[in-house]
Amino acid sequence: MPFGFFAARLDDVLNWFPSRLSALVLSAGFRRGPDMAALRRDAGLHRSPNAGWPEAAMAQGLGVALSGPRSYDGRMRDFPFVWPRGARSPGPAEIDRAADALWRGWKVLAAAVLLLAVPALF
Repeated sequence: MPFGFFAARLDDVLNWFPSRLSALVLSAGFRRGPDMAALRRDAGLHRSPNAGWPEAAMAQGLGVALSGPRSYDGRMRDFPFVWPRGARSPGPAEIDRAADALWRGWKVLAAAVLLLAVPALF
């Protein structure tokens, strides 16, 4: 087995819940619920069992295709697109929309944490 195999698998296990939570937080930042069937399908297209979830949520919210073919070690690899029905060329406007959605998602998460923490204070 290659060096780091067990550390990588442990990372996959420990980040199972946070990756899915981050997908929901990102979806909340777009002010509409995610298409959960598409989110599950597209998350599975990513090479990582966890990184695909937030990437699929962001791609779906922005309406752009992410990932896809890319170069590794100077060799082109034909990986599938995440949210393939989206536009294939995200630009500066999508970066601004993604940052805005991220801030809104963090605000939603912070509000939820506060609502859960307040009863514990009394």
